Amino acid sequence: MVDQRSGALPTFLIIGAAKCGTTSLHRYLDLHPEIGMSRVKEPHFFAGRDAWTRGVDWYRTLFDPAFLHRGESSVGYTTHPQTTGVPERIASVIPDVKLIYLIRDPVIRLMSEWVHGVADGIQAKSLDEAVSEMAGTRFGDRGRYFHQIQQYHLCFPPARLMVVTSERMRRDRRATLSAIFRFLGVSPDYWSTGFDRVLHESRFLRRKNAIGRLLRRVGNSRAAARVPAHRRHRIGRILYRPFSHPIERPTLGPAAAAFAREYYREDVAALRDLLRDPLSEWSI
Repeated sequence: MVDQRSGALPTFLIIGAAKCGTTSLHRYLDLHPEIGMSRVKEPHFFAGRDAWTRGVDWYRTLFDPAFLHRGESSVGYTTHPQTTGVPERIASVIPDVKLIYLIRDPVIRLMSEWVHGVADGIQAKSLDEAVSEMAGTRFGDRGRYFHQIQQYHLCFPPARLMVVTSERMRRDRRATLSAIFRFLGVSPDYWSTGFDRVLHESRFLRRKNAIGRLLRRVGNSRAAARVPAHRRHRIGRILYRPFSHPIERPTLGPAAAAFAREYYREDVAALRDLLRDPLSEWSI
């Protein structure tokens, strides 16, 4: 019998991708009565940063052993080659884990990440400039989904990794969540009114001034991470508003758009073959 005080290890992970709806999916899964999500949404334990040095015993405390199905979401698990060794670390600790990879049209994902960077004061370049310089950067490689999946297939059977597009999550949430629930081994028919909400949408983000950025850092602290993500975002939108202003809707110039499509073209073609899916909603 598991010691309730010691916690437990997760049975599944949402491994990304950034700006593809992982915050919303984390919340949806947490609403399912058979699933317990981690107290901290993005512990990034396996990313080899400070959290890894805290050890497995610390990681176990993030999960409630009362739930048979437990998960966490860390978009830093799909940032190869900038972050290496993640699948190997996962396999060494939880070899039977299931993996969910939420992806999105890579060009649209780029634009969303740029907006988030501007809002938080960490992106000073124009969208076209940032895209033209993205080759070999985390900003660009987060959208090379086939490349990221390849790293996991070296450590896990392909059937252990489920790929979901955010476009289909938005278009047909009930069918998409039902498929995810079935993959995880929980009741596929469960539905909550909370599934109708989308969290952390780019269109609500605003460019923060110095005070707003300070509040953002406080909101990202370990203490604040104990507050459920959906509540943090709601509180944050209220707190940041007086210290921010709207961000222009991003549009890519023709040259930058062509560069982005060409950058991802080969990876998307390989992904289509792997998934046997035309990904017809995408711009590439």
